[in-house]
Amino acid sequence: MFGKNEYYKSYDLKYKNNPESFSNEITPFIEKYIRNKDDVILDLGCGEGRDAINLLNKGYNVYACDVSKEAIKICNDKTGNKYKNRFFRLDLIKDKLIYKYDFIYSVSVLDIFITNKHRDRFYNFIYDHLKDNGYALITVSGDGKSNESSESTGKIVNWKGIRKELKKNNLEMIKGYISHKVPGIDNSMCLIIKKTGDEVFISEKEAYKELNKGINKAEKILNDEDKMEDFLQRLEHKLQVVPVVGDILSYIPVLISLVKSYAKKEYRKIPLGSILAIISALLYWLLPVDVILDAIPGIGYIDDAAVVAACINLVENDVEEYDKWRKENNKKREE
Repeated sequence: MFGKNEYYKSYDLKYKNNPESFSNEITPFIEKYIRNKDDVILDLGCGEGRDAINLLNKGYNVYACDVSKEAIKICNDKTGNKYKNRFFRLDLIKDKLIYKYDFIYSVSVLDIFITNKHRDRFYNFIYDHLKDNGYALITVSGDGKSNESSESTGKIVNWKGIRKELKKNNLEMIKGYISHKVPGIDNSMCLIIKKTGDEVFISEKEAYKELNKGINKAEKILNDEDKMEDFLQRLEHKLQVVPVVGDILSYIPVLISLVKSYAKKEYRKIPLGSILAIISALLYWLLPVDVILDAIPGIGYIDDAAVVAACINLVENDVEEYDKWRKENNKKREE
């Protein structure tokens, strides 16, 4: 029915045979990453409209496309053609649009592309249709460690492979984490990406505001051994699956070490306010691995580097003193 290079079109049969295969649980997840309702948004691979319809009903400026004619028909049938001009058929492997978007999201679409040529085309499409200051949310199946591929299950690529694919296509990941919130998928790798070279930062004032928000939770962790143990375990897990990059985030390992030493009562020569600020910054860095944030009004609010930088500005001397103590202690142990 389809040519050997058009296997991805088999989803037309899926929608004919099982049109109600998904719930709307994912929509709030996407919604948290949209800056405002004036943004021009593209749902790339909309399927039966699960997310696009919910967002359109809430007043978002969404356009949605899919390679499946049957899927687009279902979208229009569901809405009584209310949003007929918002849904359209598109084969991203072959087609191009004349528009660019502030935000593109694509849920469990990249998985279906098995060949490198098709995967590159997926990334090229996002690059070509994303505004220079825009960003995209992509979810793909995977635990961040495994690699596997088959026409029945699609292609799963680990974090290293994803980063390599992005770099090849002039894109970069500014956030990557594992979610268990995508319906029907045990592990979903979630990527926030932008064009290479684009800068997306929150202001210094906003960074301090975000840092201050976590102080109360930091106090609770500091005063509860079980919570502290769980917190440290999750930090170590994230270090393993999402390596830190950049001058600011390179502080993360020593910050984690400092909190460990404080919790073990090995090192206490640091003001309470400083240790709370460090825990708050680490909470901000950690949070997306485990939960969907309660409120993220824009992509800037998930800029870890800005919040960690705000913390370092406050506690740099304390961190330097600890690092000096740590190195001296390690040297003594070696002797």
